[in-house]
Amino acid sequence: MLQKANLKNWVKPLLAHATMTLLIVLAANPSLWWLSIVDLVIHFSVDRVKASPKMLNRFGIDNKFFWWSLGVDQMAHHLTHYFIIYMILKGV
Repeated sequence: MLQKANLKNWVKPLLAHATMTLLIVLAANPSLWWLSIVDLVIHFSVDRVKASPKMLNRFGIDNKFFWWSLGVDQMAHHLTHYFIIYMILKGV
Protein backbone atom coordinates (compact mmCIF):
# COMPACT_ATOMS: atom_id res chain seq x y z
CA MET A 1 0.00 0.00 0.00
CA LEU A 2 2.89 2.36 0.55
CA GLN A 3 3.69 2.40 -3.15
CA LYS A 4 0.14 3.49 -4.00
CA ALA A 5 0.50 6.30 -1.47
CA ASN A 6 3.50 7.58 -3.44
CA LEU A 7 2.34 10.65 -5.31
CA LYS A 8 4.64 10.06 -8.30
CA ASN A 9 4.52 6.38 -9.22
CA TRP A 10 0.84 5.49 -9.39
CA VAL A 11 -0.26 6.99 -12.71
CA LYS A 12 1.47 4.59 -15.11
CA PRO A 13 0.26 1.36 -13.45
CA LEU A 14 -3.27 2.73 -13.22
CA LEU A 15 -3.25 3.75 -16.89
CA ALA A 16 -1.81 0.36 -17.85
CA HIS A 17 -4.68 -1.31 -16.01
CA ALA A 18 -7.26 0.89 -17.75
CA THR A 19 -5.59 0.28 -21.11
CA MET A 20 -5.82 -3.47 -20.63
CA THR A 21 -9.49 -3.13 -19.72
CA LEU A 22 -10.00 -1.04 -22.86
CA LEU A 23 -8.25 -3.62 -25.07
CA ILE A 24 -10.33 -6.46 -23.63
CA VAL A 25 -13.57 -4.54 -24.05
CA LEU A 26 -12.68 -3.45 -27.59
CA ALA A 27 -11.94 -7.04 -28.55
CA ALA A 28 -15.25 -8.24 -27.08
CA ASN A 29 -17.61 -5.38 -27.92
CA PRO A 30 -16.25 -1.99 -29.08
CA SER A 31 -19.47 -0.18 -28.18
CA LEU A 32 -18.64 -0.79 -24.52
CA TRP A 33 -15.42 1.25 -24.63
CA TRP A 34 -16.78 3.46 -21.84
CA LEU A 35 -16.40 0.57 -19.37
CA SER A 36 -12.66 1.22 -19.32
CA ILE A 37 -13.37 4.75 -18.04
CA VAL A 38 -15.72 3.36 -15.38
CA ASP A 39 -12.97 0.93 -14.34
CA LEU A 40 -10.37 3.73 -14.27
CA VAL A 41 -12.53 6.04 -12.12
CA ILE A 42 -13.50 3.32 -9.63
CA HIS A 43 -9.97 1.89 -9.44
CA PHE A 44 -8.49 5.36 -8.90
CA SER A 45 -11.06 6.35 -6.28
CA VAL A 46 -10.85 3.16 -4.24
CA ASP A 47 -7.04 3.03 -4.32
CA ARG A 48 -6.59 6.68 -3.42
CA VAL A 49 -8.90 6.38 -0.42
CA LYS A 50 -7.17 3.18 0.70
CA ALA A 51 -3.64 4.52 0.16
CA SER A 52 -4.06 8.05 1.49
CA PRO A 53 -2.18 8.61 4.75
CA LYS A 54 -5.05 10.86 5.85
CA MET A 55 -7.66 8.18 5.19
CA LEU A 56 -7.42 4.40 5.39
CA ASN A 57 -3.63 4.13 5.08
CA ARG A 58 -3.21 5.68 8.51
CA PHE A 59 -3.87 2.28 10.07
CA GLY A 60 -0.92 -0.05 10.61
CA ILE A 61 -0.84 -3.69 9.63
CA ASP A 62 -1.62 -4.60 13.25
CA ASN A 63 -4.91 -2.72 13.14
CA LYS A 64 -8.07 -4.55 12.11
CA PHE A 65 -9.14 -1.54 10.03
CA PHE A 66 -6.11 -2.10 7.79
CA TRP A 67 -7.46 -5.54 6.91
CA TRP A 68 -11.04 -4.30 6.57
CA SER A 69 -9.92 -1.57 4.16
CA LEU A 70 -7.89 -4.08 2.17
CA GLY A 71 -10.90 -6.40 1.93
CA VAL A 72 -13.26 -3.61 0.89
CA ASP A 73 -10.71 -2.44 -1.69
CA GLN A 74 -10.44 -5.90 -3.23
CA MET A 75 -14.21 -6.40 -3.15
CA ALA A 76 -14.75 -3.11 -5.00
CA HIS A 77 -12.23 -4.10 -7.67
CA HIS A 78 -13.76 -7.55 -8.12
CA LEU A 79 -17.30 -6.21 -8.29
CA THR A 80 -16.19 -3.72 -10.94
CA HIS A 81 -14.64 -6.53 -12.97
CA TYR A 82 -17.73 -8.70 -12.54
CA PHE A 83 -19.84 -5.81 -13.82
CA ILE A 84 -17.57 -5.43 -16.87
CA ILE A 85 -17.74 -9.17 -17.55
CA TYR A 86 -21.52 -9.09 -17.17
CA MET A 87 -21.84 -6.21 -19.63
CA ILE A 88 -19.60 -7.96 -22.16
CA LEU A 89 -21.52 -11.22 -21.89
CA LYS A 90 -24.86 -9.44 -21.99
CA GLY A 91 -23.76 -7.90 -25.27
CA VAL A 92 -25.35 -4.52 -24.73
